[in-house]
Amino acid sequence: MLDKETLEKLQKITVLYVEDDENIRDELVDILEMDIGTLYVACDGQEGLDMFKEHKPDIVVTDIQMPNMDGLEMSSKIRELDSEVPIIITTAFNEPSFLIKAIDIGVDKYVTKPIDLDKLESTILRSAKTVFQQRIINEQIELSTLAMDRNNEMMFVTGKDFSYVNKALLNFLGFSTIEEFEKSGVCICEHLKDSDDEYICKTKKDWIEFMQNNQEKDHIVYLKRCSVEEQEAIVLPYKVELKYFKELEQYLVMLKKIK
Repeated sequence: MLDKETLEKLQKITVLYVEDDENIRDELVDILEMDIGTLYVACDGQEGLDMFKEHKPDIVVTDIQMPNMDGLEMSSKIRELDSEVPIIITTAFNEPSFLIKAIDIGVDKYVTKPIDLDKLESTILRSAKTVFQQRIINEQIELSTLAMDRNNEMMFVTGKDFSYVNKALLNFLGFSTIEEFEKSGVCICEHLKDSDDEYICKTKKDWIEFMQNNQEKDHIVYLKRCSVEEQEAIVLPYKVELKYFKELEQYLVMLKKIK
């Protein structure tokens, strides 16, 4: 029996369940629908793939041997669309070659047949915790970007798995959106010069490492607009402040205008 807190968590997730055996499918669907917030059901791999594309569920639970498209092929195609969604397979197989193939595809967990409902629900719940953690991260990113965009100072975030340039800096560089900036292939360091009128570094990574290793110094840079000719490009100086977030492996770089 699931406790109230666990049931509340399961009610907040969406699950895609793919199974071709009608008897197994109907039995599990009747039970899972009582606990899972939204349950999508497919009869084979192709239908499961189509449902995934349409509904983007939080978790996928799938059988392996099915007509039209088997569970591993479907899982592989889902991985091409979403590298993060948890995939749980239900199977009677336990051969090493099969398990290796499942791992290579990116299957997170598996439950052996005949299916123990308690084990399946606990496996779904463990995957749901990963989903909730990712939701928190996404909301933190959204909150951070909103806060940055409402700040008149120019700044950007760079590091592992995430980068962002706030609106003040985007506008200065001549871009309307972060997508437009990323599509241009422009690197921030292409617009930063030091007091000797030299570009800081060839790459952003080199420049940030230099800043990190020399934090005892004041770092002054000059910012160049994208649309301005080279001889007119040098503008007022900016003091650079660098903050490293170790757990996130992210740098926040702030450019403060010197008055």
